[in-house]
Amino acid sequence: MFKIEVKEQDYSNHNERFLVMYSKKLINFLERMGLKSGHKIKNQITIPNWIWNNDEFLKACIRGLIDTDGCIYRLTPNYPNLFQLCFTNNNKTLLKDARKALLRLGFKVSKISRNQIYITRQKERFYKEIGFSNTKHKKRYAHSPVV
Repeated sequence: MFKIEVKEQDYSNHNERFLVMYSKKLINFLERMGLKSGHKIKNQITIPNWIWNNDEFLKACIRGLIDTDGCIYRLTPNYPNLFQLCFTNNNKTLLKDARKALLRLGFKVSKISRNQIYITRQKERFYKEIGFSNTKHKKRYAHSPVV
């Protein structure tokens, strides 16, 4: 789309792959779409308005946030069949936006505590309506019992 060269950096010891590209044209396009370049915490990046206008975009945005800064885990030992989703972020504005988005989509979400929000007892609904793209999250969900 932008006709720019993309370089891949593979960090197999961390199970990560980065796509690196340099283009003012790409940065200008992303900024016109409401995304800010630079440090997400210092710049207090938010969910852009055009994403709020479409629930499918909002679900995709939440999926991306959970895939990168979220986790799914079993609440053991006291509740071995209960799973919790957690989203952690040091950007308070983005954390508030994520909570507001999940509430808008009808999820019961905890209040913000120590830069985190939690979703409990809703993993099946979350998976059905939003899902994961992160392989680690998909595997953990696949190996969790249905309650």
